[in-house]
Amino acid sequence: MAASPADHNMGMQPILARCQVAVSLAIVFMVLEAHGFCKPGEASDFIASGEIEIGGSLPVNTNGGLLGEAYIHGMNNIVEGVRQIRGTAANQLPHAETVMVAGGRSGLILQPAD
Repeated sequence: MAASPADHNMGMQPILARCQVAVSLAIVFMVLEAHGFCKPGEASDFIASGEIEIGGSLPVNTNGGLLGEAYIHGMNNIVEGVRQIRGTAANQLPHAETVMVAGGRSGLILQPAD
């Protein structure tokens, strides 16, 4: 699984199971690079290699992204993140215990309550 340099700076382990990005595909490139999942200019190769697919190292937008979003600006991505953590998502990933939801250069980390 992947973690960004920011996660390491915050003392988090590399535990992100998936990522939800609440904007267009062009912003997915920016989010991947800005959060350190790949180097600047390498997002297209990261995506083309299948890393963001369901079986990849960092599945992105497992709810369909904007095509499944109904354009309510990120709320469905938060819901999808919660469903992944609960184990109730339609495209459930194994071991989805930590989820990042991002819009542009900002984001939030979802984890189950202890």
